Amino acid sequence: MKKGLFLIFIFSMLYIGLASASYSCADNSTLSEDTKDLDIGESGNANGLFIGLSSAREVIAVSRIEAEIFIDSHTFTLTDNTSVGSELMDGTKFNLTLVSSDENSATVSVNSGNASIDEKNTEVINGYEVFLVSSEGAFPGAASVKLLVGDSKIFIDNKDNSEESLTVNGKKYLITLFSASNENALVRVFKCNNGDSTVQVIADAPPVNNTNNTIVNNTNQTNNNTISNTGGNNNTNNTSNQTNNQIGNNTGNVQDDGAGNDKFDSIVRVAFIIVSAIVVIIFIYLVFRYFKSRSSLRRIEKSNSD
Repeated sequence: MKKGLFLIFIFSMLYIGLASASYSCADNSTLSEDTKDLDIGESGNANGLFIGLSSAREVIAVSRIEAEIFIDSHTFTLTDNTSVGSELMDGTKFNLTLVSSDENSATVSVNSGNASIDEKNTEVINGYEVFLVSSEGAFPGAASVKLLVGDSKIFIDNKDNSEESLTVNGKKYLITLFSASNENALVRVFKCNNGDSTVQVIADAPPVNNTNNTIVNNTNQTNNNTISNTGGNNNTNNTSNQTNNQIGNNTGNVQDDGAGNDKFDSIVRVAFIIVSAIVVIIFIYLVFRYFKSRSSLRRIEKSNSD
């Protein structure tokens, strides 16, 4: 079974590689990429940008993944009403204070602004995004409240909003979602070595426009081969005027320079469909083998018990 899971992983990576977009820097400077694996409620540094995960979801039936990501964020654990200080990447400072809490919610103060937050929910307090990861115990009393706090948040998926461009502390980033489940997500952060440069998506090559192609119109082409046999073999080859007029319109014989490109694109599409079909077939086969093995094992165990 481990071998089967390994095959699924390999073909999944191949499928993702074919479907993934490509990126570059607008000024052709070097592009750096960092990938961060985050559980819900965690934060970390990816390519110099502090990000956190407040929600993630995978809908297998429609091949959809999505995630809500906190930008310029950190996690905090509060146990009493002692203020905890922190700052954003641009140096802006803020203070967190636990006002009260129970097993399902907590009231938190950010720079003297208060709000009550239910567990696994987000509230905006004084302009800061605050996500209550967990609340244990009760305050006043013994309590432990875990928070994810960020300057802002974004929502990305693999369908409608596959990448998000943003500027933090004067540097430009592009964020995409590599994978996600209902518990965690793999987030990719791109940045140019020249922080002022924009990370851009490399678009597919546009189709060739054949409207103004060079058209060759061969007119007045007359080949008069006259053979006169008078008292012997006298061969006279008269080749008359051959005029090649290049006309920039759509009359005559069009030379389609895009035919080769169209043929290549068709081959790529067909190959992609074939690989996708192979992945699905192998997956179904392995699932079938797995359940068949389990069924056989149950019969053996039942037989031994009898």
